[in-house]
Amino acid sequence: MSEREKIGLIGVGRMGEAIGLRLLGQGMSVGGVAHRNRTRLDALIAAGASDDGDLTRSVGLRDTILVCVTSGAPLEVVMSELVTNLRPGQRVIDCSTGDPDRTSYWAGIAESRQAMLIDAAILHSTPQTRAGNAVLLVGGAEKHVAAVRDVLDAFAKTIIHAGGPGEGQRLKLFSNALVHSTLALTAELAAHARSRGIDLDRLHEVFMSAGAASKVVDSVMTAAKSGEHNPNAVIVNTMNAMKTYQTMARRQNVMTPVTDGAYTAYRMGVGSGLRDDPITRLVDALAEANDRLKT
Repeated sequence: MSEREKIGLIGVGRMGEAIGLRLLGQGMSVGGVAHRNRTRLDALIAAGASDDGDLTRSVGLRDTILVCVTSGAPLEVVMSELVTNLRPGQRVIDCSTGDPDRTSYWAGIAESRQAMLIDAAILHSTPQTRAGNAVLLVGGAEKHVAAVRDVLDAFAKTIIHAGGPGEGQRLKLFSNALVHSTLALTAELAAHARSRGIDLDRLHEVFMSAGAASKVVDSVMTAAKSGEHNPNAVIVNTMNAMKTYQTMARRQNVMTPVTDGAYTAYRMGVGSGLRDDPITRLVDALAEANDRLKT
């Protein structure tokens, strides 16, 4: 990639900021568009980025556009505006966790405009991305992936080519379903144990000695005991990711009894007022619900 090429970053939230800092660190020119507020964008500007103002202006200024916004309606609005403004030769990298069928649709529109769009779903957390150690699940033609490889390499240590457009996001949804279902089940068990007065240190030891021991189980139990939570993933985003997985599964007439339960748990977390709280606070939401049942 030429050093003169300019990167537009649409959606400078927590993850977008981490990506932007990595791109700047590699000497790339970055122009950002804020996500929900300007806090993260202002941090990028302080590090050397520009403020592109809005999506249309960014598309007009930049050669490569990287999208990192919330799935659902916000992503649909962004992608609709983005692809209809693309110029021949422009490149789009969608790092959002969106609907893979919609991504394939947007990629088709980009191609009709002689541009390209790939999805690059991020498997790991914000700190890993900030350190350049993200794992990317990439969907798109091999030649398109190769065209933006320098951009991807700036924040990823591993790039897994999943297949055509949308396939990276599809695999990310499967990964999310596994992780978030495990987390919800662990939160349910920890809340139950708290209600019964079971020693959480002992339960933690049991879980980590069992066959289902994992980083997810460890993180939930550690947070349940200490009250200290990792802020890098919040309940509402997790709920939305689970909903996207379920939508995909239902289109294929696939049963989802386990993920249905996990989705319900995250909905309870949102309904309890913990919408923007860390996902491990799901233990608190379920414990409070248990307490209400006793009264």
